[in-house]
Amino acid sequence: MMQKRSFIFILLFFTILGLSYYHSFAGSNAAYLKGKSESGRTKFECTLQDVTAGLISARFEIDGSSIQFDENDEANVIYDLNNQVFCIYLKGKNKMLNFWVLPKSIQKQSGDWFRGRFIFRAKVYGTEPRSNKDLFSPETVLNCTFVYEV
Repeated sequence: MMQKRSFIFILLFFTILGLSYYHSFAGSNAAYLKGKSESGRTKFECTLQDVTAGLISARFEIDGSSIQFDENDEANVIYDLNNQVFCIYLKGKNKMLNFWVLPKSIQKQSGDWFRGRFIFRAKVYGTEPRSNKDLFSPETVLNCTFVYEV
C-alpha cells in the first residue's frame, strides 16, 4: 500500500512539473516599450504580457517625477502593426494614461510583424506626475522603441 502511494505521489509530482515546464514555454513573452521626448524630460516605459494579454508594469515620468502602473491596474491595448495602429490606455486609482502611435511612423528595424524591433513616434498624456502642476500632463510626442518576440 505504501509503495502504491509513493508511486502515485511521484507520478503526480512529475506530471505537475512537466505541465508547469510546458506552460512557461508555451509562447508567452513580455513586450517592451520605451519612449522619450526630444528634450528627455518626458519618458514612458511599459512592459506588456504578449502585447495585448495584460499589463506587467508601466512608468510615466516628467522631470524626474513619476507615476507607476502594474498588473492590478486596468489596461486596454489595441495592437495592429500591419495597419500602423498601437494604442494603450491605462487606468488606476486616481491615475490614467493614454498612449498612441502617430500615423505612418512605425518602422520595422528587424524581424517580422510578430517579433522584432520597431521604432516609431507616439503621443502620450496622463495624470500629471509633478505635484505643482495641473491634473493632466501636456500631450507630448515621444520617440519610441518596441521589442517583442514570441
